[in-house]
Amino acid sequence: MPGVSTSPPPPLANAEVDSSFAALSLELAARRGSVGVRRAWRRAVASLHDLHAARGASAQALSFNWRRLSVLTLAAMLLAAALSAAGTLWLEHRAAAQRTEAALAAVESLLDGLAPELERLTAVASSSASALPNPQGCASELVEQLVRSSLQSPLARQFFVQAREGELSCGAFGPRPRLGRLGQHETGLTLWPAASIRPEVEVVSASGSTWQAVARLDVRMLRDTITDVQGAAGLALAIGSPGGAQLARVGDTQHGRDSGWIVDRFERSSARHGFSVTANLSFDWLLQRWRLTLPAVLAATLLVVLGAASLAWRACTERSRLDRRIAQAQRKRQFEPFVQPIVDLASGRCTGGEVLMRWHHPQRGILGPAEFIDEAERSGLIVAMADQMMSKARHRLAPIVHAHPQLTFAFNVTPAQLRTPRFGERLATLFDTTTLPSTNVLLEVTERDFVDEAAQGALNELQRAGWRTAIDDFGTGQSSLAALEKLAVDRIKIDRAFVSSIGHSTVARPVLDAIVSLATQLRVPLVAEGIETSAQWDYLRARGVQYAQGYLIARPMPIDEFARWLAERDGPPEVQAQAGGALPLRPAPAPLDDELRALWQRMRSPGGLDVRDRVYRLHRYEACFIGCDAVDWLVARAGMPRANAVRLGQRMAALGLLRHVLDEHDFKDAALFYRLAPPPPGSETPSPAMAEVRAAMRTEWGPLWRNRSRGFARHHRCASGREIIHWLSARFGIDRSTAQQWAGQLMRLGALRHVFDDTPFRDDENLYRPG
Repeated sequence: MPGVSTSPPPPLANAEVDSSFAALSLELAARRGSVGVRRAWRRAVASLHDLHAARGASAQALSFNWRRLSVLTLAAMLLAAALSAAGTLWLEHRAAAQRTEAALAAVESLLDGLAPELERLTAVASSSASALPNPQGCASELVEQLVRSSLQSPLARQFFVQAREGELSCGAFGPRPRLGRLGQHETGLTLWPAASIRPEVEVVSASGSTWQAVARLDVRMLRDTITDVQGAAGLALAIGSPGGAQLARVGDTQHGRDSGWIVDRFERSSARHGFSVTANLSFDWLLQRWRLTLPAVLAATLLVVLGAASLAWRACTERSRLDRRIAQAQRKRQFEPFVQPIVDLASGRCTGGEVLMRWHHPQRGILGPAEFIDEAERSGLIVAMADQMMSKARHRLAPIVHAHPQLTFAFNVTPAQLRTPRFGERLATLFDTTTLPSTNVLLEVTERDFVDEAAQGALNELQRAGWRTAIDDFGTGQSSLAALEKLAVDRIKIDRAFVSSIGHSTVARPVLDAIVSLATQLRVPLVAEGIETSAQWDYLRARGVQYAQGYLIARPMPIDEFARWLAERDGPPEVQAQAGGALPLRPAPAPLDDELRALWQRMRSPGGLDVRDRVYRLHRYEACFIGCDAVDWLVARAGMPRANAVRLGQRMAALGLLRHVLDEHDFKDAALFYRLAPPPPGSETPSPAMAEVRAAMRTEWGPLWRNRSRGFARHHRCASGREIIHWLSARFGIDRSTAQQWAGQLMRLGALRHVFDDTPFRDDENLYRPG
């Protein structure tokens, strides 16, 4: 750099310099001690205030909606109880119907077991001549058969026969009165109540033309038969005869009637035998069954609701976390390099600039470092973000540096980067002669990093590798003077807090003078940060400070805007080179920007890249090409080595001529999808009405902001997009489409933001709050 010595300062062996250095060190330490204590106190108070404000803002912005959770839990448990009751009723109804059918089948099976013996006795009675009706009684042969069958049958207590017509009836113990009701059922065995004191029933055979056989059963046999299939204690089963008399019953009874309220009644009749089975399902049983299942159902419902609420709240809080949004922005490559010019205080000409990181938020526009730097350093994302920013900056600064080789661009290096293994190798890969040479790069490290021994070791390695270093924010640390003895730095940047003291009677003014005096004796160039007034410019210039940086000169700007600013301020490169000390111009690397754009047009034209719709994992990407195919095309058509083709693709991506379909990858020689795109458009000019709208927001939008619930989260002081559009339309007399454009502009200006800061403005129920 012209007029600036880049060699390390000489060793402090001279006694005069030694004594001066010691005196300046004592003065600077004493004065900075009082300033440092006050500044440390102010910073501590401010940090506590910021922490409290951040926690308060977080608590005000998002809280758990316990009322909604309670109402939802109660509603879910009531619904679960109702569904449980309905399910219990359905299951018991189905079980009752099935058991009624089973009881009918069991009794039919019992009667079918008696049928062969009844048929045999009927045949014996019909074939015996002595069995004909006579006044003397029954034949001995028939009585013998009846006695034998009564003793051997496992089902019947006794058997007897009677004539279908007449009064004769023969039993195991002699004649018996005839049952006059026999013969009413002609299709099979029939159950009848027995004319006896004991609870018995009779099974009558309907077969035969002259005689009928009858078997007398114990009622307990029928009860045992239907008890085996009863199952549910709340199901009352009863067997009825064809005449309607009840023969046997099992189940809950009270004074001969069903206990409780009968919910449902099931009746099935035997087509072969004429009897019927009736089942009554009681309400008491259903209530008992429901009470048994209800606790488990309610517990499961409570667990499901609480689990769903926990997952929803976790997703909501994860979405609202700043580190998550920063990580997503880094993955989407939204961090862009900006340049703030640095000029020579003596001549006013630009000597380079400081490359700063800005977040190109898709909804809110360009965000400053106060929005993300602290969180990025805390979470460790700063390493990937800085690497991405340097990769973009080297390609965009390449044409400027090759046209103006006297310019130097400073990059901030964080402690996390210094602790990264092989950081020097990564820097050598990023900055080479084809993009931004390392001789035009200055690495800025904050003063507090010089105290760390690990950081000092990393800086020593970088200096031995030929990298130039600078101390940033000088004067705010505690051991900067001792670090100057160990490290040979190329520049010292005065912190803006000291520059702002110019023109004011504060304790920082003597410290500023001591820093200038110390740097003069060490022959280390000084850069004054934060110059905003002409008085500061004149004061620093009069005291021999070499370089200046601040809003008085220019604000941070995109690199293409910096190139225009440089051309308008300092003239053509030839004039700048002559004014700067006749440095020779480097030959520009091929292809130049014009040739690059011409090559880009060839890639878009017919016969260029294979641009078409492609499908990956069932997702369709429109109008894209594959990275390795583009490298093959550049090697074949442009006649360049493959490594150069990859670097050319990376340069196109940095300039916005092509991009990854998801904005998640730099250009690579791999099977990744990319799209050709025009250069990114310039920033939009704010509408003239935005100032009026913002003023109206502060004065009239108060009632619009109120607490609103979405899911299990309660968002504080927000409004829906539909309400905002309605207010803008009514207040300024514009249509809804114009109001939506205004709202989007308010988001880009930072006056309006989504509650999660990750969604563009929409005319719907999405929630937004003032920025």
